[in-house]
Amino acid sequence: MTIETKTPLQVLELAVSHFASQAAFARAIGRRPQEVWNWLKRDKRAPIDACPFIEKACADHIVTCESLRPDYAGWAVARLIWHEGGRFGVSRNAEIELAGGATEDMQ
Repeated sequence: MTIETKTPLQVLELAVSHFASQAAFARAIGRRPQEVWNWLKRDKRAPIDACPFIEKACADHIVTCESLRPDYAGWAVARLIWHEGGRFGVSRNAEIELAGGATEDMQ
């Protein structure tokens, strides 16, 4: 059994396919449709700063920051500072995940 890995462009195309149009996708992530077109046709990948918004908008286990931009090694740190509410701050889930489970103050 082989596991098929998707290219960053294929993952971006999958993300867009979750929406009715590229314009709807762009609105969902707070970008302009022309930017999305450029990512798909010119850049062949999403910019790093858009990845958390794409991941959140899609809520798909395949569409992750790591699969959109596997060339960027800072996702573990980014998850620590990206708060679930879309604000910067320490994400409790990321903190627990990186610590390897529940902490004493949570028990």
